[in-house]
Amino acid sequence: MKPRIIVCGLGRTGYQVFCLLKQQGARVTGVHDRPLSDHEMSGEILVGDIASAATLMAAGIQDAHTLVLTSSDDALNLAALTQARVLNPRIRIINRLFNSSLAIAWTIPCPIIFQ
Repeated sequence: MKPRIIVCGLGRTGYQVFCLLKQQGARVTGVHDRPLSDHEMSGEILVGDIASAATLMAAGIQDAHTLVLTSSDDALNLAALTQARVLNPRIRIINRLFNSSLAIAWTIPCPIIFQ
């Protein structure tokens, strides 16, 4: 079985990531704070607070391989990141940040250097 990917925050960027992953055949669950009006995959999208333990559990965070946080709210993304790490310490997390000082503070040293 393919690993599960959870995409939180299905605005313009998050929805595009969600759709591209689906097109590639990934097992994707989306989480958004309100229903999406034009979405045909309603069973694959949960409505709820992305930083809520209950919402993340309903999305399958315990068995998920990767969490993608695409909300435009840095504080919400960081709250969801922290909650996800508590619920699944081994999950890979991709976090979208707008505030560069927060990005520097949360950077983890990476052995790969991109030039």
